Amino acid sequence: MDNIGKICDSTIIVDGLTVVTGGNNSGKTTVGKTLYSIVSAVEDIKQNAFIDKRDFARETIRRTLSRIELRRYSKPEYSEIDKNADITTDIDSIFDITVFRQIESIEGILSIIDEKIKKLNNCSEKDIYEFLEEEEENPAKNQTRDKRLVDNFMKERTEVIKFLDEVKKSIQADSELIEYTNAKIIKTLNTEFYNQIKGANNESRESKIRLYQGNEEYYNIELLDNDLSSKNETFFLPAFDSSLFVDDVFVIDGLRSLGLISSLFNSSEGEISYESFLNRLPRKHHKDKLRDKLRKNNNLFEENLYKAKTEEIIKCMKDANPGEIALVKGKYVIENLDIRNLAMGSKMFLIIKTLIEKGHCNSKTLLVLDEPEIHLHPEWQNILAETIVLLVKHLETKVILTTHSPNFLLAIDVFTKIHKMQKITHFYKSTSIDKYKVKLELADENTNEIYEKITNPFIELETKIDAIEKNDLCE
Repeated sequence: MDNIGKICDSTIIVDGLTVVTGGNNSGKTTVGKTLYSIVSAVEDIKQNAFIDKRDFARETIRRTLSRIELRRYSKPEYSEIDKNADITTDIDSIFDITVFRQIESIEGILSIIDEKIKKLNNCSEKDIYEFLEEEEENPAKNQTRDKRLVDNFMKERTEVIKFLDEVKKSIQADSELIEYTNAKIIKTLNTEFYNQIKGANNESRESKIRLYQGNEEYYNIELLDNDLSSKNETFFLPAFDSSLFVDDVFVIDGLRSLGLISSLFNSSEGEISYESFLNRLPRKHHKDKLRDKLRKNNNLFEENLYKAKTEEIIKCMKDANPGEIALVKGKYVIENLDIRNLAMGSKMFLIIKTLIEKGHCNSKTLLVLDEPEIHLHPEWQNILAETIVLLVKHLETKVILTTHSPNFLLAIDVFTKIHKMQKITHFYKSTSIDKYKVKLELADENTNEIYEKITNPFIELETKIDAIEKNDLCE
C-alpha cells in the first residue's frame, strides 16, 4: 500500500491474524478498510454483474417504454399491485417488465428485448384499436383519446426500438467484465473512503494497492487522484470469497431496517450507454452489508463439520455470550430483551457470535475488526482475544485487527502462544514519517516496543502521582 490515507510504502502480511497497533489518527483503520473494499468489490463478480445488468435493462426499458402513452392502459402498469396479473395480449406483453424477475442469464435478457422489438414492429393501428375496445365498455366515447394513443404509438415506436437496441449493446458489452470489475473496485473504495482514498495532505497524486502471494498476483491497483489511472485490468484472482468489516456495535440495532442503496437509475432517459451503466452502479456501505449477513444464513451453517469447529469458539465466550437471538413480534430480542437495549460490550460479542453461527466465517473470509475491545472491561477483552484466536485457529478465517489497548494487545499475544498460533500471527506498529504520513512496520520480533509505546501514558501518570505524593509529604 502506498499513499492510501496516511499509509505510505507499507507491506502487510495477511495469512492468519494481523494486528495493527498505533495511536489515534495513525492510519490503523485504513489497512482493514482498504482490504475490505477491494475484496468486497469482487465478491460473486459474475452473478452480481448479471444482476446489475438485468436491473439496468429492466429499469431502462421501463423508462423508455413510458414514452408510449398506451403503456398507461396495459395490465403490467399495475404489476406492483397485482404480481399475478394475467398478461394476455401482445400489447400487454410489450409493456410487461415483470418478466425480468425470472431471467437467469444475459441471453435471457437479450431474448426479452428482441421479443419486445418484434412485437413493437408488428403492432398495427388495428391492433391498438382492438386492444382499446377490449378495455372499454363504450369505445365510441373515447374516439379522440384512441386516435391520440395510436398517433403517439406510431410516432414514438421507432425511437423506442432504437433505445432498446442500445440497451442490448450495453448489456453485451464488456464480456470479460474488466471494466465492470474496475468500476466496482473504485466505487467501493470511494464509498468507504468518502471519495478521499489518497492522503489528503500528500502532494503525490498517485496511490497503489497490490495484493499478492509469491509470484501469484490477486490485485494490482494504480490510482491517480482517487480514480484508476488506466483501464488496465486490476483484478486477476480472488484471494477471498467474502469480506466483513466490523467497526460499530450499533449496526446490530438496525437489523429490522433495510440498508439504503443509491439508485442505479437516477439519470435521464438518454443515458443508456455501458459507461452510463458503470457510472450508476449502486453503492453499498460496509454497515449495510454487515446487517445483511447478520440476517441471513450461509449454507455452511447446515454442515455438521462447521458446527463442530464452532463449538469451542462459542464456548470460549463464557459469560460474555449474550444468548440466543430471536425475532418476536417484529423485534429482535434475547430473553425478551430488545437487542437495542443490550450493553455495547455484549453487542460486539453478539455480532461475532451471529456471524460464526450463521456460517459467514471460514477459510476464505476476510474479517476486519476495528478496535473491537473499545467497549469492553479488561476481563471481557481477554475473552474476546481468545475468541478471535480460536476463530483463526478452527475456522481459518483471516482477521485484521486494530487496537491501541495494552491489555487487549497483551491478551492477543498470550493466547496466540497458548494456542500455538505464532507463525500466522503478525504485529505491526504505525510509525510517523511526518505529520501527514505513516509507515506500518512489522514488529513480530520486538513486540516490547509496541507495549512500551502504548503504555507510556500510564508511566507518565505514575510519574505525576509520585510527584504529587512527594509534594504532599513535604507539606
